[in-house]
Amino acid sequence: MPCNSQRLTFRPPEYTSFADYMARTINTERMRRCYQASKRANRVHRSLTPTLISPRLTGPGMWGLIEAAKGRCMYCRSLAVEQKPVIEGRRNLWAEVGRRIGSLEHVDPYLRDAQNDLSNLGWACLWCNVWPDQRVPLAADHGGFYPDEPDIEA
Repeated sequence: MPCNSQRLTFRPPEYTSFADYMARTINTERMRRCYQASKRANRVHRSLTPTLISPRLTGPGMWGLIEAAKGRCMYCRSLAVEQKPVIEGRRNLWAEVGRRIGSLEHVDPYLRDAQNDLSNLGWACLWCNVWPDQRVPLAADHGGFYPDEPDIEA
């Protein structure tokens, strides 16, 4: 039987809404995250032909996806704007908050000619991105968070 110190603890959401995220982060911070994500998305994958991914995703294009989604996962609709938890310089297990961590989703990952075309991209929580069979609207597991916002249809 694990001791209490080894049990996962569910931390509360870092942001209470997309408006709260916008108010408590600065544009430079948001764009740094978008540029890092676009750089990863533009990498050449070994499974693809050895050419650059086309079209190339940009930081502003990435931000456009997040802003259009209001930070919500396209599958479960959880507010997904948090980063992966870091404890003492190392990434922590993220299973407890996976539905609140935002990530770039390739709707059709095998669409070679339009891999990073905006019509093939969306914003998803890390949980739905990694486990497609777990894409359940308004799922309450893994830190799913659904604040009431009048401009969002749940």
